[in-house]
Amino acid sequence: MDYLATITHQKLVLARNPVVIGMEPVVLAEGLSRVDLLYICELFMQEGFQAAGFGSTSVHEANEEPPTDDSPFSAGAYFEIQTRLDDMLSAEPPPFDASKILVCAGNTRQFFVRKSRFNGDDLLDTEDETSEWAIKAGISERDYDTYGGLFFTRHIAEGRRFLTWQPNNKLVRTDQPEWLYFLTNFSPAPEQLHVRVDCLYEDSTRETYTALTMEDISYMTVYGIPVSMQALGLLDREKTVVRYDVWLSNENTERISEIRSYQVWTEYFETVRYLLFQNGLGGYDTLPFVGLSVESMKVSRQILSRFVGHDYLPTVSEEIINEVTGDRQITLSTGNRLRAEHRTYFEDMLLSQEFRIADNGEWIPVVPAFDTLTTENIAEWPIDRTLTFRYTNPFSRFSKLPKIAKDDRPTGWRDWITSCELGANGLRTGRRIVNALVKYYLDSGENVRPLVTSVNAPGADGYIPPWETEDCDLETTPFFSEEVVYVSQKKKSGCSVGFIGGSWNITIAAESYGSEISQADANAKALAAALAMDTQANADTNAVCISTTPIPLSLVQVVSGPVSYIYYPSIQVLANSVSKIPARDPFTAKVFAASPMDAGVYNIDLKLTYIIFISRRPVIITIPSKGLTSPVLNKPQTYRFANVAINWEDPEIEIIVTEAP
Repeated sequence: MDYLATITHQKLVLARNPVVIGMEPVVLAEGLSRVDLLYICELFMQEGFQAAGFGSTSVHEANEEPPTDDSPFSAGAYFEIQTRLDDMLSAEPPPFDASKILVCAGNTRQFFVRKSRFNGDDLLDTEDETSEWAIKAGISERDYDTYGGLFFTRHIAEGRRFLTWQPNNKLVRTDQPEWLYFLTNFSPAPEQLHVRVDCLYEDSTRETYTALTMEDISYMTVYGIPVSMQALGLLDREKTVVRYDVWLSNENTERISEIRSYQVWTEYFETVRYLLFQNGLGGYDTLPFVGLSVESMKVSRQILSRFVGHDYLPTVSEEIINEVTGDRQITLSTGNRLRAEHRTYFEDMLLSQEFRIADNGEWIPVVPAFDTLTTENIAEWPIDRTLTFRYTNPFSRFSKLPKIAKDDRPTGWRDWITSCELGANGLRTGRRIVNALVKYYLDSGENVRPLVTSVNAPGADGYIPPWETEDCDLETTPFFSEEVVYVSQKKKSGCSVGFIGGSWNITIAAESYGSEISQADANAKALAAALAMDTQANADTNAVCISTTPIPLSLVQVVSGPVSYIYYPSIQVLANSVSKIPARDPFTAKVFAASPMDAGVYNIDLKLTYIIFISRRPVIITIPSKGLTSPVLNKPQTYRFANVAINWEDPEIEIIVTEAP
């Protein structure tokens, strides 16, 4: 078995769940009308597979949401863009007899939104949001609240799972088409993808080998992996295979996926039909139906009446059939061969939007003729399901001919759209890639009309590999990220008595990430990388145990110019309503609290008292170590810094009072 690769997964947006874009309300002077305020959200998506450029796909307008009883203020505006995202993504079923790794170029796409605010015809401001990746997938509404932003970094990442809900240890027949789908949403991204197989023979011996390989692997791309016995070469082994395990490894033979197991199913059945459906995660699952299958056809006839002359001959029909359209149905049965977990798994099939039946070496589209299915019944045994499907395409004629190759005018593929290749970090790699191909006639050089384009992916017809070019060198990346230093939220565990786990500084070096969009987008990628490193395992490795020594609290008042102290406020410091530093002369030197602060969350109150009521000097209060700053204060009052978190490893909590400019 291959060793596990060290990889870090990144999140994606689930395009089949709500994707909400919020915009802050416009701040207007009191009394001004808000009637003409308009909020615009413009969606930009990659122009092609792995393309560096983005194009506008839709513009959404909204007015402000009105104030509610709970709040007298406007909530701004909100946009739901999941429908448009899902429309721009696409998933295609695998070819019936494909035996190579497929690139599912339409399942994922990078996007960003541009938010603009108007007052009438006047543009107030505009802002480009950080780019994100969307995938044609969704999860249950009851899980979305918890897993919406964590599905790919928690559920998929922790198990390195394939994009399927089907139970493991699946029964698979020797002629059964079978697929797994895998997403490369992690770094470092693999340069190669190896389909590794460990098979068990009937004599109890085992063999591990690499069945399929693909190079030029792209970041954030879904790959279709054929795992049928034929595609993996299991039917050609010298000995009979009874069971096999499949996983994916990178170019260093390090495992990057989970291990899926298959039991070879050789039981004889008179009829076996295969159903292919698109699962909720954008992949395609196969179900064998080994019970009795029944096909039927219902026709509708267009009957015309005609005048047959005044002879009224009995051999001449007054009615003729002008057109006949057939509607075929097929009823399939699982044949009492389901396990208990299939009851729930079939719910994914029931909610699918695409179904196909294997017929004469093709996947023929069908739609369900049923709308209910039992998904939970612990008393049911054996478990069987009988399902009826209707063929989507009508039939008007009968024939039963063998498959032959079509005799077409010879064509080829050439480049249509190109861009600089980007690595997983958004940096240019020094190579140019062809994003899309266009079909043309070999004899004339003209493009086929209407235009036929195709994604330029490894394994595709006419694939053009990347090539080195100076105009795509690393240095030509438009925007490089700046250095990011992030204090981890996870703390070291397992410290002894008297010590507590500390945080650690996660540093992402400058120019580690890049962007084709903006500087903010490059910086956001670096910050996302830092957040992904904030795990308990990393904290246990990099952080240290620190002594639970209380943290000093001090007050420093800085005044300027030869002005009497009576014009400045005297300040008392309270923490959670307990006095820590009493009020004193503003010209007094730095003062420390008599008792230091324990770790915790505090409301720190600054009580300002002025002796006189005229010519009072305004001040600003800051706590630099916490990044807190007050507005200008120039009258007797109590100003509160609320919910200030103090940690054991914090430096001195210094409160600085300076004269306002």
